[in-house]
Amino acid sequence: MDLRERGGEEPTQRHPWERSRAAFFLEVLERQGGFSGQLLDAGAGDGWLAGQVARRWGAQATCWDAFYTDEQLRELSAAEPDLTFVRDQPDGPFDLVLLLDVLEHVPNDVDFLRSLVDRLAPGGQVLISVPAWPALFSAHDTFLRHYRRYRRGEALDVIERAGLRAVESGGLFHGLLPVRALQVGLEKVRGAPDPEAQEGLATGPKGWLNEAITRGLVLEQKVTHAAAGAGVFVPGLSFYALTER
Repeated sequence: MDLRERGGEEPTQRHPWERSRAAFFLEVLERQGGFSGQLLDAGAGDGWLAGQVARRWGAQATCWDAFYTDEQLRELSAAEPDLTFVRDQPDGPFDLVLLLDVLEHVPNDVDFLRSLVDRLAPGGQVLISVPAWPALFSAHDTFLRHYRRYRRGEALDVIERAGLRAVESGGLFHGLLPVRALQVGLEKVRGAPDPEAQEGLATGPKGWLNEAITRGLVLEQKVTHAAAGAGVFVPGLSFYALTER
């Protein structure tokens, strides 16, 4: 979870978006034969997804976030002693880099991605996701301090210029695309709300509603996996790519 969305407290139940996203990327890695090596989660936030990967396959995980405070480093290290939390960019080499919803936060996305490619072990991979479609840039993007959203071609161009090639890619969260489009349309009619008043993932649905939404999003991902396997691009709220050098 992005530190800005965490709200300073450990969530009692993870947001359906976060839970279903984790399920999707774990399945992507599973189809590649799993993962057991040196993992870097760049822009790791509270390290929840890195912990999922580490526990599932016995990976050695480093969680890097340039915005960790000293207090957060102490708290996160105590809560997840099997993970390494750092504020300074580690050297590697790493067999897998998770770069999930991070590139939109940096001014120069190509240079940032190149710096991670330089830290890959031979045969290493980078798993990337970014928010899709510039027309959907909203107050929530401003709240999260995004510089941009991406068209598919723009994301693939950044990947190529950084020295990577996509071995699998596609849209993600197809059903949420029209929902966000409606939200953005209402923003344009009513005026954008105060970005600082936006709610983060820590304030999402709870209980049975959380479970129902999560299951629906995970079920939808069967379409995502099938489309990616067939080389068919189905637009979604996010774009993802599994890449290698």
